[in-house]
Amino acid sequence: MDPKASRDLTSLRQGISHYSRLPEQRRVMQLVYPIKIRSFVQFSLFPMPKRKRGITGDVASRREAIRKRERRVVETEEERSRRLQLWHNVARTEKRKKQKNKEIADCQTWHNVVRREEPRKQKNREKDDWQ
Repeated sequence: MDPKASRDLTSLRQGISHYSRLPEQRRVMQLVYPIKIRSFVQFSLFPMPKRKRGITGDVASRREAIRKRERRVVETEEERSRRLQLWHNVARTEKRKKQKNKEIADCQTWHNVVRREEPRKQKNREKDDWQ
């Protein structure tokens, strides 16, 4: 390895460096410019990419997928509670309707029973009157 090139940080780890995306430009800069100018030009024209904080790569995508699923589960639980509440209300209204109809039917039957009994009483009175 060339001693001048060893001073240049980009040439130490060629495959891993963030400058490896632009190999032609790096080579041209190493050949044309002296070290001081080269480092200034490198960092001003091709700044270092910003570091990603936290977990990166497959683990991050898995974590995002898990969070997405959790959001879906929470939404489905909310929807389920809404749906059950709706059915609960429907069942309650149906129960009320049945109860009301039963009361109405009971009233009608009692009304009819009373009507049936009245003529008998009248007939009995009339019979008693005739006797």
